Amino acid sequence: GYDVLELMHDREVIRSIDLKKDMDAGSGIIEGRFAYPYTQYDKGVFWFRLRRCLGKTLHSARTYVEGFYEGRSSQMCNPVNIGLNICTYKREQYVLRNMKSLIRWIEGDRTEASDVLGIEPGFKGNNSSMTESDTPEASGHIHVFIIDNGRSLGDCKEFTDLVASTNNIEVIPNDNTGGAGGFSRGMIEAMNRREELSLTHLLMMDDDAVFDPDLFTRLYGFLSFLKKEYAMISVGGALFREDYRYIQHAAGEWFENFRIVNEHPLVDMRSYENAAATWMTGTEHERDRYGAWWCCCYPMEVITRDNLPLPLFVHHDDIQFGMKLAERNGVVFLNGINVWHQGFELSFTGVKQYYNTRNELISMKMFYPDTSLKAVKLRLIKRIIGSLICSEAMGITITKTGTPAIWKFMEKACYTGDISVYTVKKYYMRMRPFARMNEHVAGEFDNEEELRGNGSYPSGHTAEGWSTALALAEMLPELQDTILRRGYEYGQSRVIVGAHWQSDVDAGRLASSAGFARMHTSPGYASDLAAARAEYLTLRPEVAKEKPVAPHLNRILDAPADTASIFYYGDVAAYWLAKGERDTERGQQAIADADDSDESLYRVLSTVTAKEVSAKATPHTAKLLYYVQQTLMVEVQTLKLSSTFRKRPYVQLGEPSLIPEEEESHRMSSSYPSTSAALGWGIALVMTEVCPERQNELLKYGYEYGYSRVIAGYHYASDVQAGRLLAACYLAFLHNDSTFCSLLEKAHNEWK
Repeated sequence: GYDVLELMHDREVIRSIDLKKDMDAGSGIIEGRFAYPYTQYDKGVFWFRLRRCLGKTLHSARTYVEGFYEGRSSQMCNPVNIGLNICTYKREQYVLRNMKSLIRWIEGDRTEASDVLGIEPGFKGNNSSMTESDTPEASGHIHVFIIDNGRSLGDCKEFTDLVASTNNIEVIPNDNTGGAGGFSRGMIEAMNRREELSLTHLLMMDDDAVFDPDLFTRLYGFLSFLKKEYAMISVGGALFREDYRYIQHAAGEWFENFRIVNEHPLVDMRSYENAAATWMTGTEHERDRYGAWWCCCYPMEVITRDNLPLPLFVHHDDIQFGMKLAERNGVVFLNGINVWHQGFELSFTGVKQYYNTRNELISMKMFYPDTSLKAVKLRLIKRIIGSLICSEAMGITITKTGTPAIWKFMEKACYTGDISVYTVKKYYMRMRPFARMNEHVAGEFDNEEELRGNGSYPSGHTAEGWSTALALAEMLPELQDTILRRGYEYGQSRVIVGAHWQSDVDAGRLASSAGFARMHTSPGYASDLAAARAEYLTLRPEVAKEKPVAPHLNRILDAPADTASIFYYGDVAAYWLAKGERDTERGQQAIADADDSDESLYRVLSTVTAKEVSAKATPHTAKLLYYVQQTLMVEVQTLKLSSTFRKRPYVQLGEPSLIPEEEESHRMSSSYPSTSAALGWGIALVMTEVCPERQNELLKYGYEYGYSRVIAGYHYASDVQAGRLLAACYLAFLHNDSTFCSLLEKAHNEWK
């Protein structure tokens, strides 16, 4: 329940309504209305805030909050009739779900919210712009074209009965011409029926996208009041994740350098800072973005027989169509015009990757005709080089047709590594070593011109190789040491050829380790892994006879740098930089991080996750944390004993540490690797699986926990990095440990 409704302008409360009176009266529906003070402000963001009261509920244990904007206009509205173009191929249940939702909305029934937004079934809102028996005005201006590429919708009786009850939905059987062909057929149908239906716009939408039909009300309203100078503009829809419905995947992308570029992926839109950010509210990119066909609306004037999508079967058809139009007419993305979809890491199968590769080459030729043949060859080589490396480590030949399950599994792992670093690369745009030193890159397949325009930090090659190695190590624990060592070397090779600094490679491994942890929250990950392992064992059944043991980290990681190594000087430089933070607030945090008690860990995790973590409040999570801690501590000690003894910085340099009371007890313990870094990063990775919605806060905690040991003078930076990599390697192994998996499942249930 809530007791106060507030109208906000930026961070200021400008109006408030006390709702307690209606609550005390036992009203099931509580309403508040505001008059917007538009004339008092010329910039900023208006938004609503509800303050929660304790011990009371509105109408059930779950509360549904909805709102609307109401206004009057002295000018005539534009005539608007929207065709909805949906292409489908044997996805009857998806189409049935969406059409049920649409028809309930047409009938004025808000129970579709229980399907789309997870609302209490049977609850009806109180949108005062219409009564429950009224239909929304926009519903009389929508006509649906469903292009049935599989010619199978007619076999679904529930669907045919549903469609027979309305004149708004039309099914058009079509040959399987792919997504591009199906959408083109819908465009042709709209052109042929334009005069009959008075169509003014055509909305493209995926068949498996989940939508709240109120988006049609918002779209209809926007188009009705659109100024004449913007009559040709496209309206793009944002894409949210279906599993975490407040996470926005994209709202405006573009294509360059063989890539679909998204500067702000996976954004938590519950945050005011994100919702009010200039990239969300501004219009400066209306000429260089495209609207993807999960949800994008075009004026009928731009849909002509000489401007249909290229017949590419699937993928990139919306890019090519949208980029051409955006450059001429612009595109706008509006709050509330959005759909929900499963994560892309779950849907890019091997065959789709073929189309992605082919179509991106066509897109490059269309929009960047000066791209060199050498650049094209390098792009293709990069796509297959990972499979060649893994083939070497696994003792088989990996191809798309010969080992489709393994290929699919690797593609997803590689894609995870890629997206984990791409936005960061664009943000920092660090100059690469060969460019900084005015030298040439030594990599045979590297294009210097391309590399100069692509940031050095973090390393994309490293991230792709390391995430793939971690996934394959989990799939084949019998071969994990060989696979992980090869993945480790793949990153180091980027330093050797001069394409990356060592810190780029270190950051690439950390980012992809975090991405690897998140892969486990994807619904299809476990089944993809099982299918890939089964396929492998049919080719090499003898491997199944080997008993998996814990990874031998001294076979995977490099030995610690001695004082004669050039890497040691890097460690010393990092030591002096970190020492400079001791007299700051960050130094105080380093002292606090030295407290390794359970109480300290629970206190920090409670703050980071915004949920109480303790042996009493979250007993299964506490048991999981204890198991992970004990396991990692044993492995760190094993690596310490099997590696060359390394003196700690305060001992080697004769310097005082930040925590003098612990100096004597640590003096004879090897500095390499860092136990604290392994524990902090390992706990952060595991908790990211348990509580993925707090992943950023958890990963920052894990990272800072390790860095505190550098500030304190107890570890070199390379000790900390080795501890973090140890944790990631062991996390892959632990997913084959029945005790760990059982504890993880029970802990996860505590956070649902």
